[in-house]
Parts: sequence; C-alpha cells; structure tokens
Amino acid sequence: MEALRRFRGADVPLVMEVHRANEIGQVVSLAEDLGISLVIRGGTEAWQVADLLAEHDVAVIVDPLGNLPRSYDRLGARLDNAALLHRAGVRVLISSQQTHNVHLLRQQAGNAVANGLPWITALAAVTRNPAEVFGLGNVGTLAVGNRADIVIWSGDPLEITTWAERVMVDGTWVPMQSRQTRLFERYKDLGGDKPFGFR
Repeated sequence: MEALRRFRGADVPLVMEVHRANEIGQVVSLAEDLGISLVIRGGTEAWQVADLLAEHDVAVIVDPLGNLPRSYDRLGARLDNAALLHRAGVRVLISSQQTHNVHLLRQQAGNAVANGLPWITALAAVTRNPAEVFGLGNVGTLAVGNRADIVIWSGDPLEITTWAERVMVDGTWVPMQSRQTRLFERYKDLGGDKPFGFR
C-alpha cells in the first residue's frame, strides 16, 4: 500500500502487468478507489473488458503477437486484441514486451494492422500515444516547437521490407553509414583481383 500511495496525484501512471479479464477488472477498481492513474501492461484478455477500460480511460500496452494461451491467465489470447480494444475506445500502446526485441516494434505494429487495427492508430500506438500517456510533452508528433526526432522511411514504416533513409535526432541529421553499410559496400562486388578473404 505504501508503494501505491506514491502514485496518488503523481504525474505518471502506475503500470501493472495483468492478463486475465477478471483481474484487470479488479485492478481498475483498485486504481479508482485509490485515485491512481492506471495503465495495463500485457492485457491478453483485455478485449473481454474493453468497455470497462474505455469507461475508466485506462490505456493498454499490448503485444500484437501475443496470441498463444501460455498460461491460465492468457486463455483468451487472440491476435485482434488491439483492434477490439481500439473499437471500444481504449487507447492502445504497442510494445515488444522485451527490451531486447524493441527492434521488432514496427513489425508488431504492422501485425496489429494485419489483424484489424487501423494503420494510423497503429502508428500512434508507437509514437503519440506513449508520449501522451506517460506525459512526455513535446515528443511523438510532428509539430512546430516539438523535439525534432524524425525518421524518413523508404516506404510504409510498418512494413519490415522498408528501411530508414534519413534519421534526425534533436534537430541534427545522423550519418547513415554504419558497419552494415560498410560491409555491404565491401562485399557488393566479389569478383576482381581482391584477395580470397574479401570474396
């Protein structure tokens, strides 16, 4: 209870990992009783209580690929969880759920689109929505006065076959040369008189 008290009147919401529908309902009720702003992480069965979450303005951080009932808490797992939550009016955030898989975030958002989430909502779920839910101020949207972190893609950013053509961080363009691009240039031509180790 002492830990929960710290979130009363705090600027950031309490994030609780809950998957089972009835437990999500209990957590929402607890947060309301304590006057705490709440975000559900996981929410495998959140689609079953989507109206309750929308009514209490509780955002849900979902894994769009979490469709396997890995435990009794997740028997109601389904691929269209994010789409069903969005249709009910719940603010959806998309996460890979593991920091070492954050590079798969666009793929996860693309999978949510493939399973019914509108494209613009999926993009917001990895940009604007997290910034708004966690009070990050002027990030997550393109607007005058906002922090200038921009990625220009070769195509649809939610397609895994696209790549970043230009990247700006804090208003400065980042050089796009990397070890991978240098290796590509080095081994693009395997002919000629290069030593065997370079072919």
